[in-house]
Amino acid sequence: MVLKLEQLRTLVAENEIVEFKEATNGFDFSKLGKYFSALCNEANLNRATCAWLVFGIENKHHHITGTNYRLNRADLDSLKKEIADKTANRITFYRNS
Repeated sequence: MVLKLEQLRTLVAENEIVEFKEATNGFDFSKLGKYFSALCNEANLNRATCAWLVFGIENKHHHITGTNYRLNRADLDSLKKEIADKTANRITFYRNS
């Protein structure tokens, strides 16, 4: 996962399947759902196997800022369940620890 993060950070800019968010302490759940939907749709249209919404990275220069958003495993699992419960075909999530 660290290698993938470094690959994503070398992009000149975000694109249809890569989005960076600082999400320093939180992120609005409804916005999260919209990003997931848009990224998944674009990945499908581009025949990509996945899309990336990366927290803890600033957008302009892709510097690592870190994030305190849902740090512990129970909170992350809760978020995954909340999103999966509100989507069709239950999405799969990965977290770089």
